[in-house]
Amino acid sequence: MKHVPTSGKSTDANAELPAAARPLQMMLEDLDDARAHRARLVAEAKRVASKDDIRPQVLEMTTKLVHGAPGGVVKPEMFEDLFDKELRKYHRLAGEMQDHIRQQEKSLETLEVSSGSEQLRYTP
Repeated sequence: MKHVPTSGKSTDANAELPAAARPLQMMLEDLDDARAHRARLVAEAKRVASKDDIRPQVLEMTTKLVHGAPGGVVKPEMFEDLFDKELRKYHRLAGEMQDHIRQQEKSLETLEVSSGSEQLRYTP
């Protein structure tokens, strides 16, 4: 009896799977690809964050504000534009992660819906 692999790409041996198991195999492979891509995104975010030090910018801005602010008072809201600008570095990564979450949820929903049916039809 043939088995449905839980990870890895199709091989010649897997080509002999029953027709009903092939869509499941494709779905599992797509989910593995999504997991690998998600891991790359997390690694990239960690790499960006490890190099991300805005203290020099904050200190420079604080110096300018102290000398230009009424009474030399510096308030946290004065840094909002700087923080917003610096956080934009992460928007692409967050957007990609959200896209992958939606794609994975769709795949899992397809699997759940079709688990009660006789034959699984999978279209990524």
